[in-house]
Amino acid sequence: MVEDGVIDLGVYAVEQLALGLDPFPRKAGAVFEQPEEPAEESPFAVLKQFKQPDSSGDT
Repeated sequence: MVEDGVIDLGVYAVEQLALGLDPFPRKAGAVFEQPEEPAEESPFAVLKQFKQPDSSGDT
């Protein structure tokens, strides 16, 4: 940026330093482990919890 015939080098220095930074820093030796996918549940699984067991033995 040029203002009154003077170039502000600070803006360009900060921009270059920011571009040089690692956007995702990690601890040395750290490894990303994918979390387990949740088991797909049936929409009727919730209803099964509400079902009262019969005294006759039928399910």
